[in-house]
Amino acid sequence: MSRRHLLFFQLNACILGFKHLKAHYKKGEDFGVIYEECCRHPKGDLLIQEGYLFKGARLCVPKCGTIELLVREVYGGSLADHYGENKTSPVLKELYYWPSVDKDV
Repeated sequence: MSRRHLLFFQLNACILGFKHLKAHYKKGEDFGVIYEECCRHPKGDLLIQEGYLFKGARLCVPKCGTIELLVREVYGGSLADHYGENKTSPVLKELYYWPSVDKDV
């Protein structure tokens, strides 16, 4: 739970427009059905907190420009040190979840 709050703090401070993810959950093809089900009650390790969908302690990121932004930031931006290609994927997988994370990184 504290990891989620730290993630909220980091992302709200570093990424403008972070709140747009909430709208993408509802209408997105990747998390739309899951989000609606989790609105009624948590499903397995999926739950909604403050309007954001989490898989365990990882934030679910719907298909939108945020994925590219996160990859770019972790690879060589201000959210983290430059990890290089081999370490970028594990760093992203620790904090975020989306179905095609391996392919996108």
